[in-house]
Amino acid sequence: MALRQALGWSDGEVMRPESKPCSRLMRHTAGIFSVGGALASWVLCRLHYDLRLGVRRLSFTVGHHGAQAAAAATAAAGVEQSPVDSYRPGHRRPCMCSLLGRAHKGGRGRGRDCGGEEQARQNGHAGDGGDPAEWKKVAELRAVVEAQDPAAKEEDDFMLRRFLRARDNSINKASTMFLKYLTWKRAAKPHGSITEAEVRGELVQDKLYVQGFDKTGRPMIYLFGNRHFAAKRDLEEFKRYVIYILDNTCTKLPAGQEKFASVVDLKGWGYANCDIRAKLAALEIMQNYYPERLGRVFLIHVPYVFMAAWKMVYPFIDDNTKKKFVFVADKDLDGTLRDAIDLSQLPEHRRPV
Repeated sequence: MALRQALGWSDGEVMRPESKPCSRLMRHTAGIFSVGGALASWVLCRLHYDLRLGVRRLSFTVGHHGAQAAAAATAAAGVEQSPVDSYRPGHRRPCMCSLLGRAHKGGRGRGRDCGGEEQARQNGHAGDGGDPAEWKKVAELRAVVEAQDPAAKEEDDFMLRRFLRARDNSINKASTMFLKYLTWKRAAKPHGSITEAEVRGELVQDKLYVQGFDKTGRPMIYLFGNRHFAAKRDLEEFKRYVIYILDNTCTKLPAGQEKFASVVDLKGWGYANCDIRAKLAALEIMQNYYPERLGRVFLIHVPYVFMAAWKMVYPFIDDNTKKKFVFVADKDLDGTLRDAIDLSQLPEHRRPV
């Protein structure tokens, strides 16, 4: 009921929460697929089982942070648009290997993951939306974590602030989270970053591209759900791919901006694309090691079968994060995207006619 009300779906579009998940999913799946219905139902039950195993690891938190407009922010930061920003239909879009690889080369240095934040750090904390009391807490957090792990000295104040915000300004909780991040970073990125060669199998699938900014100055990521296949992916490479994408997206952030936004196109999405374990892995990475990064996610062309999987995940997403997911009906697609993203920043095939 809460899911149906939150998303504005009718009883015919979203499964009723009061029914048992697997049995309810079996009946609906059998109605959708007359051939292979039993197999599809088994798959959903298996997904539900996998979810129960991994959901305890989830507490996906996303905070709020104001930002400047895209044009002003980009000019202030001196950020150049990559070739993907001038993509037009009829021309082959540059491969993510070259696009993100270019950002990757420019984003390294002392462990910083955002060029715009480094510039803001050099300019001081003024005008970044923080307050003196918050920065005082950041200084206290820095003293705690540097005393326990010297590698903390390589991370800037903005990163510390994100971890602090993710733990409701509790220094004890934030320090525990941050020290775990440093340990994870050494294991996940022993050379400081993920290279193209380590994720080439994912990059060639062309699952996403980065183009433009929304009206709050956040870089936009466009993802295509029907290009991910659970049977073809290697989970460890997929995890590296998530890290690679997040790190290189951050290099596009202008000064004063710490978040990105996304449009997830689910047109053609089916059971072959449903990968609960990969989704949980991505959420764990985002939750534990990239807090306060996600701004808004627009889900478009959402098929009925996706809502069945979403129904199982939704109860475990915290209220703040739920507000970040916007399910867009086809009839509202043009208006919703136009309200959030300036016309000049939209890909031409997404522009209103």
